[in-house]
Amino acid sequence: MVLCKVSGVVYSEWCCVQCVVLCRVCGAVYSVRRCVECVVLCTVSGAVYSVWCCVQCVVLCTFCGAVCSVWCCVQCMVLCSVCGAVCSVWCCVQSMVLCTGSGAVYSVCCCVQCVVLCRVCGAVCSVWCCVQCVVLCTVCGAVYSVWCCAQCMVLSRMRGAVYSVWCCVQCVVLCTVCGAVYSVWCCVQCVVLCAVCGAVYSVWCCVHCVVLCTMCGAVYSVWCCVQCMVL
Repeated sequence: MVLCKVSGVVYSEWCCVQCVVLCRVCGAVYSVRRCVECVVLCTVSGAVYSVWCCVQCVVLCTFCGAVCSVWCCVQCMVLCSVCGAVCSVWCCVQSMVLCTGSGAVYSVCCCVQCVVLCRVCGAVCSVWCCVQCVVLCTVCGAVYSVWCCAQCMVLSRMRGAVYSVWCCVQCVVLCTVCGAVYSVWCCVQCVVLCAVCGAVYSVWCCVHCVVLCTMCGAVYSVWCCVQCMVL
């Protein structure tokens, strides 16, 4: 005979043992007819756990309540790296985002602020361990992945300021000769512009490509506007 742990109902081992469920860990017996609410079953394997003494052997999905056995199915769950929220691989994995760099997991519901997404390709970077994998536009804050979308940015030659190709490229000037990039905001004094055609020249490496008026200091390009000068 077997006795239900809660109700004391007795079941025959010979013909009614199917009327009871046993806890996988401690062996406690529960009546299927009266006390099935005293157990939790693993959603994947069907393993049975006692609510009273072995519920610590399961993890529940924070979102849908799916149950996973610590012993055999814990790989069916993913945990948020920050808050520990649990997501079922089977039905709620869309509630999590994974860092492209480290694989760290973040909950969409409460910790999505711990990740930054690439504006172009959507690559996810962890704020905690992989933020160095992204660059942010100095002006608008747009995020770009170092691995696949860095070409969407231009860097200032002097201070390393970053500008988005998509929306803030007007914040930089490029040297007409060597292509060096200068920030409009902090390094524009590093370039000289031709008074006639507006061609840009780097003070550091291409200033020899211009001539200046002895009287007023007007700048003329050696390449296309030197005919505007008389010596």
